[in-house]
Amino acid sequence: MKKPIAYMAQNRVAANLLMLLILFLGILNASRIPQEVFQEASLDAVEIRSEYRGASPKEVEDGVVQRIEEAIEGVDGIDQISSVAAENVGVVTVRLKLGADLDQALNEIKSGVDRINTFPAEAERPVVRELTNRRNALQIAIYGDVSEYTLKALAEQVKDELTALEEISFVRLKGVRDYEISIEVPENTLAAYGLRLSDVAAAVRRGSMDLPGGSMETRSEEILIRSRGQNYTAKDFEEIIVLSTPAGAVVRVSDLGTVTDGFKDDNLMARFGGQPAVLVSVSRTGNERVLDIAEATEEYLADFRTRVPEGVSVDTWRNEHLYLRSRLDLLIKNGIAGFLLVTLALILSMNLQLALWTSLGLLVSFIGSFTVMALLGVSIDMTSLLAFIVAMGIVVDDAIVIGENIYREQERGVPPVRAAIQGATRLCAPVTFAVFTTIAAFSPMLFVPGSMGKLMQPIPTVAITVLFFSLIESIFILPAHLSHMKRKGQSGRMMQGLELVQSVVTQTLERFIHGPLDRILRFTTRRYIMVLVGSVALVALSLAPIGSGWVPFIFIPEIEGEVVTARIEMPLGTPAQRTQQVASFLETKGQETAAELQILLPESHPPL
Repeated sequence: MKKPIAYMAQNRVAANLLMLLILFLGILNASRIPQEVFQEASLDAVEIRSEYRGASPKEVEDGVVQRIEEAIEGVDGIDQISSVAAENVGVVTVRLKLGADLDQALNEIKSGVDRINTFPAEAERPVVRELTNRRNALQIAIYGDVSEYTLKALAEQVKDELTALEEISFVRLKGVRDYEISIEVPENTLAAYGLRLSDVAAAVRRGSMDLPGGSMETRSEEILIRSRGQNYTAKDFEEIIVLSTPAGAVVRVSDLGTVTDGFKDDNLMARFGGQPAVLVSVSRTGNERVLDIAEATEEYLADFRTRVPEGVSVDTWRNEHLYLRSRLDLLIKNGIAGFLLVTLALILSMNLQLALWTSLGLLVSFIGSFTVMALLGVSIDMTSLLAFIVAMGIVVDDAIVIGENIYREQERGVPPVRAAIQGATRLCAPVTFAVFTTIAAFSPMLFVPGSMGKLMQPIPTVAITVLFFSLIESIFILPAHLSHMKRKGQSGRMMQGLELVQSVVTQTLERFIHGPLDRILRFTTRRYIMVLVGSVALVALSLAPIGSGWVPFIFIPEIEGEVVTARIEMPLGTPAQRTQQVASFLETKGQETAAELQILLPESHPPL
């Protein structure tokens, strides 16, 4: 390694070009890195959902769930099948074994479900999908004491306008019923006309559809013919003819019953701030950046709030991006503080130029890792930012060790270029092995199987990448920058005061090194058996609380969240009105509790 180090130390242009290339590629690829709260990953599970309206849980289990389980139980790679049969819906969740081919299992499960031809006629075809940990960037609550039509119309407007923005492509509505046009025909009316309900249904089906009519060729072009008769409003359905006579008399749907343009008869209701509400969930897809989504949404809502009707309010809720922003702010604050502390420590003990170039290596290492993250598809999220924070205290050590050795060589009177070469070459092997031992400590995390391994993978990827670029910067770039470093006494008058402070700090450190530290080292080296026995005893004492159970072992610690959730499970058959009464009671008590807690908090605390 001496020749490459000597070449880079003697050619500052080559070292600067290498540094600028790392910085340029890192900054260029920084905008390509996805940005999300947690990296989206497959959970190695498949969900099969089927709606069976009007059916009890027992009917859903017998008619849907059991048939799905029987159809897929022979698929290779399945570890566990769990099912939930509830009123109107059945859900089957398939968890795969570690290392199973998810795509192959998903295709086989879809094929098995598609082969089922014994589902009840009223049950919808099951929807098969892969389960992922996709999280919302934020939710928008549109609420007020207005009609459900008004809230949903506003929510649909927000959805359409948000998806029209360049930064956003995936928006969903929650807490609102789907539109439905219902036709109610009294039994005595059907008897009076000699009709059955199926006759009315068939007439409505025939009278509301778009049909292709083939094509017609002309001399210049081919014209496609299509009959457009799909109905969308209650008035359109009222005009459908159900019965006609040779004399020209007709019986329309409006003559038989009532057509209602409303919502599905679901017991679904959402409230926010004690008022009816609709939630609009904004999520990220592809390479979209969650902070850009949040910023674009906030800008849009600032304008939308000026256009909402009176009595309607708009607030954001469950802002997941705030966690990412706080972690990013923490990284920036720690980075600035670490940079300043390292620079200050090196300035006081060594040299200003050495301090600045050594601290710059931290920036080069971090920016260089952006290129690898973009190539490997690693996103900037809570996990990767944690890896940056962990790596921050590790990577600067390499540059400090090599820089300090070069500085000592210059203090002995060795010319700057030769001092840079000798100082870097002498510590190249130990620094390289130190970096690779740290990389080896992170490497096992790359091979953790299952969904947990996919979620944790950014930690070793980021840490290893930063360590690698730190090694490159310390060995090949830093010596070139320090090869022209001035020794003490060669600087101008402005630096002489700083050199005096450095001399005082250096003398204090040398007194400690040659005094207490020297005596401790002599004692421990002469009585190494005592030290070894004491070390073993300390390890045993450290492990004893774990083995005895005093220190519990928890795979993932429980951390208090910021949201309190109350879940009510009523007895089967409880009317929706009764459930609503209980939910309203809990809502009232929750608001009272929040008001009591708000009094105990400082005035600057945001409202609960």
